[in-house]
Amino acid sequence: MNLIKRFAGGASVFVTIIVVVVIVAILLAFSSQFFYFFERVDEQEVGVQFESGRITGIVGPGVYSDFGLFVDMVRVSSQAIPFFVTDEEIITKDKQRIGLVVSGDIFRPNLAQKDTLQRLWAQYKDTYLDNTLAQTRVENLARQSMKVCVGDRTFDDNIIGTARDELRACIDTELSELARNFGLEIENVVVPEVILSPEVQTALDAIVQSRLETEKAAQDKLRAEAQADAEQARQEGEIRVEQSRLQEQAKQEITLAKLDQEKTLAQKVVIEAERANELARVEAEKAI
Repeated sequence: MNLIKRFAGGASVFVTIIVVVVIVAILLAFSSQFFYFFERVDEQEVGVQFESGRITGIVGPGVYSDFGLFVDMVRVSSQAIPFFVTDEEIITKDKQRIGLVVSGDIFRPNLAQKDTLQRLWAQYKDTYLDNTLAQTRVENLARQSMKVCVGDRTFDDNIIGTARDELRACIDTELSELARNFGLEIENVVVPEVILSPEVQTALDAIVQSRLETEKAAQDKLRAEAQADAEQARQEGEIRVEQSRLQEQAKQEITLAKLDQEKTLAQKVVIEAERANELARVEAEKAI
């Protein structure tokens, strides 16, 4: 009998402890709706403060406590969410099929954009709190942007030369504008790969080869024209040199002819003077 009483007394204590624990748990669960203590917001987070289901403040990194009716603190990460999208079949303006790979980073509203966060919280709360949902939403927007930008351009304008930079800029602009409706910012958009079918790759190789041959022919033509101009200039230079030489030679010959003529005249004068002297001498001898 004493054993039964002891067992009953022990069971009563055990039940009492369980009841107390349950009551305390219920009180804690219920009372947590009226306060929170030392809630930490890290450097890479934004804290959204609530009271009675309404946003009362958006705060940056720090430690926070609050009392009130149904108060709560929700943290939103400010870290980048990477996304990576592949679409293997997009139709260009001239009805060619190409594929694209696009990647970038998603950023949710930060402390500087708290007005946006508060304005769009009711509609897109899950997008701000769930990385996978944000990725899925942006990847769908990226596919739409890819189709718009590729569809507005011909095959050549999408992938040849600097066209890929222009395509990337178009996708960045289009995607950023769409994501901004959700309060999201898109950065670091790149197009690391363009996917071409074997047929399209063959056609592209033919286009590139044709352009290379055309450019080579143009370069060869310019080189030949430059060589012809150089040869013409060389020949004209030789002609000018030869003309100058002939002119100088003619001038020298004229000068020499004048000198010879003057020499002949001088010799003639000397001869005539000698003859006159000789005649005078003869006449003088006759007179004696």
